[in-house]
Amino acid sequence: AGGLTSFIVFIMTMIVLAVLALICVTAMANSAWAVFSIGMTIPIALLMGIYLKYIRPGHVNEISAIGFILLLVAIFGGRWVSESSFAHIFMLSPTALVWWVMGYTFIAAIIPAWILLTPRDYLSMFMKIGTIAVLAIAVVGVRPDVTIPALTNFAHNTDGPAFAGSLFPFLFVTIACGALSGFHVMMSSGTTPHLIAKESQTRMIGYGGMLFESFVAIMALVAAISLNPGIYYSMNTPQASIQKLAASSYQADKSAEYNAAKAIPNVAMMPDGSKLSIDWEGTTGEKALEQVAKDVGEQSIVSRTGGAPTLAVSMSNILHKVPLIGGTN
Repeated sequence: AGGLTSFIVFIMTMIVLAVLALICVTAMANSAWAVFSIGMTIPIALLMGIYLKYIRPGHVNEISAIGFILLLVAIFGGRWVSESSFAHIFMLSPTALVWWVMGYTFIAAIIPAWILLTPRDYLSMFMKIGTIAVLAIAVVGVRPDVTIPALTNFAHNTDGPAFAGSLFPFLFVTIACGALSGFHVMMSSGTTPHLIAKESQTRMIGYGGMLFESFVAIMALVAAISLNPGIYYSMNTPQASIQKLAASSYQADKSAEYNAAKAIPNVAMMPDGSKLSIDWEGTTGEKALEQVAKDVGEQSIVSRTGGAPTLAVSMSNILHKVPLIGGTN
C-alpha cells in the first residue's frame, strides 16, 4: 500500500510540474520582454547570493535594495530589449524554452540553495507582492466595470473553448488548491522549509500563504472579468479551437488576429445568445487584437493561454485608466 501511494503521489507531482512548466512556457514563448526580464533574475540572484555569503555577510537590507533596483531595471529594460535590433535573441520558441527551463532546473537543483534558489525566490517576492499590491490599489481607484455575466452558458455545458470541463468538480478543486497553498509553501517548496528557524513561524507562513493566495486569486479574477470577453477568449482559446470555431472562414495564410476575429464571435457564451465582440480602445476585431499586442509590447496575444498573460493584459487594461499612469478614469 505504501509503495502504491508513493507511486501515485509521484505521478501526480509529475503532472502538476508538467502543467506548471506548460504555463511558464506559454507565457514566455516568443516574448523577448518576458524572457529577458525573467532571465535577468538569475544573474541578479547569483550576485545577491555571493554578496551575502562572501562580500557583506548579514547585510540583508543592503543587498535587498540593490536586488530590488536591479529587478526594476530588468523589468523596464525588457521593453527596450523587445524593441531593439537584437530582440530576436530572446524570442524563443516553446521547444527552445522547454530545453532552457530543463537546463536551469537541473543546474539549480545541484548547486547550493544559497547561491541561486534562495536569493531568486526572495527576489521574486518583491515582484509578486508589488504587482498584486499595485493591481489592488488600481482596482479600488478605477473600479472597473464587470464585462462578463455572473453565469455564462459554460456553467451548464462543457463546450467552453478555453476549458472544456464541467463546473463540478473543477471549481471546487481550484478552491481546494488555494486553501492548501499554505501547506504547499512549507511542504512542497525547495527553499521555505530550510528558512524556518522555529516551529512557531509555520503558522504565519502557512496561514499567511493561504490568505495571500486567496487575495491574489480575487485580484486576478477581478482583472479578468473586467477585460473585454472577446479579448479574453482570443487569448485563452487554443489555435485548434480557433480553427474549429472559424469553420470555413479560417484561412491558414492569414494572421492569427484575422482568424481569431472570425472565430471568437462564434463562442456561444452569452445567455441571451448575443455574439461576442472584440473591442479595445475604440478598435474592433482584428485591429483590436493587433492594438492590444502593441500596447503590451508583444508580437501577438492570440492563443496566449494561461493565467499569466491574461493577468498582464487585464492589468494593462486597468492601469491605463489610472490618471497618473496613462489614462483617464
